[in-house]
Amino acid sequence: MNSNFQNVESLLQRLGLESEVKLLSLSTDPVHDGPEHLHQTAASYRAQTPHWTFAAVPDDQLKYLANATGLQFTKVNGQIVHNLRAAVLDHNFDCVDRSREIAGRRRNSLLSYERR
Repeated sequence: MNSNFQNVESLLQRLGLESEVKLLSLSTDPVHDGPEHLHQTAASYRAQTPHWTFAAVPDDQLKYLANATGLQFTKVNGQIVHNLRAAVLDHNFDCVDRSREIAGRRRNSLLSYERR
């Protein structure tokens, strides 16, 4: 997922749209993925802050996140196994599907980029 975000970030920068989109990579393992580890992970993907943030979801919030985004997870041998989810959030942090609206507004820019 982070590799995909890296590509998205690069495209947004080339199109001059990075200020309109925020990327958030969430870890489901706050014990292992503390601030230093998250910082190193962000650096390894050359994440450009403040447009791309890495954070860990506290255990008590994981179920809420799962319900809001369709994340499926289970614990196996003490580790969390989960599917990958990408969610679009509005300015109130409500999970929405605005992909058609966004694509419609930026269609010409994206098409012209793809043709290069």
